[in-house]
Amino acid sequence: MTPIISEKQEAELGMFFKKYRVVPFFTLFLLLIIISNIIMTLAGQRVMAADNYTLPYPGIMPTNKLYFLKASRDKLLEVFTRDQSKKAELYLLFADKRLNMAIMLAADKKWELSTEMAAEAERYLMKANDALESAKGIGSSPENEFYFRLTASGQKHREVLISLKKAAPKNFKVAFERAIVTNRQLQGNLFFAD
Repeated sequence: MTPIISEKQEAELGMFFKKYRVVPFFTLFLLLIIISNIIMTLAGQRVMAADNYTLPYPGIMPTNKLYFLKASRDKLLEVFTRDQSKKAELYLLFADKRLNMAIMLAADKKWELSTEMAAEAERYLMKANDALESAKGIGSSPENEFYFRLTASGQKHREVLISLKKAAPKNFKVAFERAIVTNRQLQGNLFFAD
C-alpha cells in the first residue's frame, strides 16, 4: 500500500504547523464547529409556549342529549388504555377538550356547566401528570415532545381559567378559583415549573 504523502512532505507539513502555529487555530476551529453544531441542534428543539398552544375541538358538548355517549366512550378508553404513557396522552387530550368546552359554554353564558367542565379539565390534567409519573416509575416514558405539550397545556389552562374567572358572574368566580388552585398545585411538579 502506497502512502498518501511522502515522509518528506509529512516533515514539511510538520514544520509548517510548527512555524505558523496552526495547531491551536486548527483546534479552535474544530471546537467552534462542534459548539455551533450543538447550538444548532438545541435551536432545532421544539419549544411550545402557551400562546402557541391550541386547544382541540371538543366535539359533542354537555348540552347535547348524546353527550352521555361521549362520556361513556371516554371512560371506556380510559379503562382499556393500559400503557401509562398513552394514558397520560389520553388524559391530556380529555383535559384540553374539557377546557375548550368550558370556554364555549362560557361564551353561551352557561356558567354552571362551564365551571363543571373547567374543574373536570383540571382533574384530567392532574391525572395526566399522575399517569406520567407512574410511567416514569415503571421505566416507560413518552417522547420529549409530550413534556413540552404538557407544560404548555398547563400554562394555557392557567391563562384560560384566569380569563374565565374575570368574565364570570360573581357567584361563579369561586368555582373558577378552585380550578385555578388545582392548576397551581401542578406548578410545583417538574413538568409545570415555570
